[in-house]
Amino acid sequence: TKDVFTEKEIISLAGKAGVSSGAIQETNESLVDDNLVTCGKIGGSKYYWSFPAKADRDQLNKLEDLKKKVELGKRRLESSKNELAEVRVGREENEDGDRAKKLQ
Repeated sequence: TKDVFTEKEIISLAGKAGVSSGAIQETNESLVDDNLVTCGKIGGSKYYWSFPAKADRDQLNKLEDLKKKVELGKRRLESSKNELAEVRVGREENEDGDRAKKLQ
């Protein structure tokens, strides 16, 4: 939802639903650690929120990072293929099936 909750509000709502406060605190910490919920401390209170746009933006950023890694991998592969082709020059097999040794 687009609501912001204080830690006390979350514990109160969970208590009405029959969930212990210890479990709620552990769950909130886990959600914050996984970047599914954002936590901010203002004054003496902790506020928790999770907006849908942030999750979308995080997914787009992850997608862009993966695209960059794929492009880098393609460039490295092409570079390696070029280096291999250069090394193979002069080492082709002759008609007897023997490989010529590269002169140094």
